[in-house]
Amino acid sequence: MRDFLLNFRTPREQYTHIKGFGNDSFIGRFENLQQDFDTVCDRIGIPRQKLPHRNKTKHKHYTEYYDDETIQIVAEKFSKDIDQFGYEFGE
Repeated sequence: MRDFLLNFRTPREQYTHIKGFGNDSFIGRFENLQQDFDTVCDRIGIPRQKLPHRNKTKHKHYTEYYDDETIQIVAEKFSKDIDQFGYEFGE
């Protein structure tokens, strides 16, 4: 995993996609997909709908795939996203 993370190249961090959005903009999070989708439905005035969950897989909590070194690599590569969106390892 370490080699993958060191060689991983992303064209743009996620925070770059929100530059220029106004203060009244809403940024949903995948971790809260249904709840945030409900918020969007409410804001645009359409009925809420239950989102389907397809292709569900079983796996360990993501924290179990990282060691101290890989945590640091991700923290450095995605520091702006982590700060912008308030992420913390283990949440």
